[in-house]
Amino acid sequence: MAEAMALQNGIQSVVLEGWKEPIMEGDSQVIINALRGNNIQTWKIRGAIDEIKWLHTNFNK
Repeated sequence: MAEAMALQNGIQSVVLEGWKEPIMEGDSQVIINALRGNNIQTWKIRGAIDEIKWLHTNFNK
């Protein structure tokens, strides 16, 4: 849960700063799998994952 919240807060910050090509790194396989579209293993991170995916639409592909 803490890893998802930290990533969510970081993504919110870079969006507010106007960055277009940030690099996201993490060591939580649960978070990485959830962001890649694989099964979200716990409901506790679903809100953070959904917001991270939505915020990601602000970045260049």
